[in-house]
Amino acid sequence: PNREFLMRLLKAMLRSSDRRDFTQEDEDTLEKALTRLMQEPAAERNLPNLSGLLVGRSRADANDLHSRLRPWIDGERAWLFNAQHDVLSFSGHSVFGFDMTSILGNEELRTPALMYLYHRLDELLNGDPVMFFMDEGWQLLQDETFSNFIVDKMKTIRKLNGIVGFGTQSAADIAKARASHTLIEQSATNIHFPNPRADEESYIKRFGLTVKEFNFIKNTPPEKRTFLVKHGNDSVIARLDLSSMPDMVKVLSGRKKTIEECAALREKYGDEPENWLAEFCGWEKGQ
Repeated sequence: PNREFLMRLLKAMLRSSDRRDFTQEDEDTLEKALTRLMQEPAAERNLPNLSGLLVGRSRADANDLHSRLRPWIDGERAWLFNAQHDVLSFSGHSVFGFDMTSILGNEELRTPALMYLYHRLDELLNGDPVMFFMDEGWQLLQDETFSNFIVDKMKTIRKLNGIVGFGTQSAADIAKARASHTLIEQSATNIHFPNPRADEESYIKRFGLTVKEFNFIKNTPPEKRTFLVKHGNDSVIARLDLSSMPDMVKVLSGRKKTIEECAALREKYGDEPENWLAEFCGWEKGQ
């Protein structure tokens, strides 16, 4: 399975600049080079050595496989896959987060990065409880490879003791996204927060809210801290007011100011929360 995946990943990385499909010659050349590379010791299975195996395999020009691989080795994309060792590990902790900012807007990086990440995440689907949560998931859905992955997982992950969650500021983004029908159909529970810009097309026609539920979403002031939880045909209005917990809200916040403050403290004290969390939350000041 890993070798089959590597072939798919490399084809995504080496798509030509004009987005032409791989030729049969390209595919045969890459397959032979990958077969030869996989015969080497694990420490030698890297992009530079693959590049060497591609030299002279086809007519040399600016669009041959060797040339297409160069940006991933010593060019603007080298930071993603050209490390000496793969340091991505899902052991030792129970919660992992990935900042996708650098890749979401770059299609050349986005598809290979998402392919690799979710190939590795499949390791976690071994029967132990697991949750994949994607904030602003509609942006990920713009990628065809990821969209196909998530459609498959939405249909099968519950059998493997897992769940998938999406977060977005606009229901319309999900309603209009690639594969939205499957996403909405396979989502057992939806949580809707007040939204004065809510539209009937997204909420009623796509998410299946009643007129009464839609009016609650559209007309309820956000400062009431209430929201609608809908499961099947049932719904309930709930309230969660965290105004008495400013320290925890700061931890949960994704605002630029708090992110920069957190980064500065981690730079100063290291990554372990016990070394910087108290100062970040203001506990040392009696707050």
